[in-house]
Amino acid sequence: MSLLDVFCIFVLCDALFFISQYLMEFHHPPDAIKKVKELIAVIEPYAPHWREWTGSGASFLSPSEILILQNYLQHGTHDVSHTELKLSLPTIEFIMQLSVSRLHRNQHLFRKWLTERLLEEHGVIRYESAQYRFLHSPLGFLNIPYELKFELRLLRESCIADILNKYTEAMLSEQWFMTSGGMKQFKRILRKYKCVHLLR
Repeated sequence: MSLLDVFCIFVLCDALFFISQYLMEFHHPPDAIKKVKELIAVIEPYAPHWREWTGSGASFLSPSEILILQNYLQHGTHDVSHTELKLSLPTIEFIMQLSVSRLHRNQHLFRKWLTERLLEEHGVIRYESAQYRFLHSPLGFLNIPYELKFELRLLRESCIADILNKYTEAMLSEQWFMTSGGMKQFKRILRKYKCVHLLR
């Protein structure tokens, strides 16, 4: 990424911030405007890479959390999320508060992902193949279903290779948090990356 690209991203982020402030002042009540401004401030460190980060496996937010945040930024209300997710407004508000708290608390995880991504982009880190990347990337960075990632992270191993070295299929199935659906998903993903044979 060149300096010109970085400059353009920052200009775009600033423009989006001021446009959203302008639009909100004309379409939403003052308390909604205040909440949107607070949300923009929380998301600002993530903004240049928001779409890529939320679409990657590194996002610690669930798809529902991302949808709630983006809908609130766009509309200044939870009505759209209420319709799309079929959740009560208090539940959606609670989820948004938890998401904002996690965005505050976990900026270090985002920076870790961004550092690895930039190092890989510039050839400092190299993965031999998609299979090697899958096995040795930090578990938090993998683009796998959110629920499965949650279950695997409870094993407290850093990557899939470590899990496969330490646990057999029977041992994984015995874990209280590992659902049968999670086990099936895990095996399906291992097949996809041609490493199901490593699951003993």
